[in-house]
Amino acid sequence: MHGDCAGTGDSEQGGIVLRTPRLLLVPLTRLDEAEHARASGDAADASRDTGSADVQWRKHGFGPWAIRDKRDNSFLGGAELRFAGAGIEGISADEVEAGWWVTEDRRNEGIATEAMEAAIEDLWSRTDAETIAAYIADEENEPSRRLAAKLGFAVRGNGRGRSGEPMTVYVLRRDDWLRRP
Repeated sequence: MHGDCAGTGDSEQGGIVLRTPRLLLVPLTRLDEAEHARASGDAADASRDTGSADVQWRKHGFGPWAIRDKRDNSFLGGAELRFAGAGIEGISADEVEAGWWVTEDRRNEGIATEAMEAAIEDLWSRTDAETIAAYIADEENEPSRRLAAKLGFAVRGNGRGRSGEPMTVYVLRRDDWLRRP
């Protein structure tokens, strides 16, 4: 396995759990909505994310992960892998899309890197996806651009988000991931 992913297992609810040295990743569900809202500061995003995650996991067997601290099970953010769906210029609807976020008080600790390495490794091991796309707003989001590069994503080109905002589209290829040190 790449990164520091220590392995997988089952949660108390019978779902898959990814374990890293510091984190537990569990499938994001409606049960995470309140904690997501507190961590992100956005109840509408939490409702949207948890509702769509349930559907993604049920239909496709992979999806967004809730990132939890191994020490106290606190909700730290999201490691998102899902089919993109319609409306993103530069990413086709049937492409796997990646996204990540960490609660503000735990940023700059390598949490998103550790979580996404485990989530991506899991996706490659359980699906036949050959690429993962990501899009990052052209406004100031340098930490996400650095993380995309660290994970091996390369710039694919320009795009637009669902609301028409300018984005840079990135792509990670399975064969590039497998060649990582």
